[in-house]
Amino acid sequence: QAKENVEHHADRELRAVAGTAVEMPGCVQLSEEVQRAAKTGARSKDAVISMFQEARMGKVIEAESALGLVEEINASILRNQRALISIARLKRADDYTYMHSVAVCGLMLALAQQLKLDQQQTREAGLAGLLHDIGKMAIPLQVLNKPGRLTDAEFALIKTHPEAGHKMLL
Repeated sequence: QAKENVEHHADRELRAVAGTAVEMPGCVQLSEEVQRAAKTGARSKDAVISMFQEARMGKVIEAESALGLVEEINASILRNQRALISIARLKRADDYTYMHSVAVCGLMLALAQQLKLDQQQTREAGLAGLLHDIGKMAIPLQVLNKPGRLTDAEFALIKTHPEAGHKMLL
């Protein structure tokens, strides 16, 4: 129940942002960017899956290695904010965590642009969005993927993922 509510809330937020995104100067039509955004989304999902698998195996995540991915997502956001965010909504349940990370990266980049942050701050915001849930890889799969309601102990374990992610990224 709680996981479904979180997913529903995140999907509602993505839908709202995609519908109200501010058009930036020089942006292209949505129809023009959608195909490129779909390819970027697929490559991004694959890269995030790989990073998350490395984290699950206990490997240290090198944030710098994800900056190329952030740049690719940023380029799509610059061309048209709605395209990639709309693509990220087209997720299956098993893709949720990965595409959610790509979507949050896109949202952070769009927000950074609207706030007129400099290039370094924009990249850092995108990277933070991309890696914000990496600590979930420290949570046992039977808890992370549990259908239905979590016990209090399982929920307490889930709440440790930000700290676990911080340790993975040091």
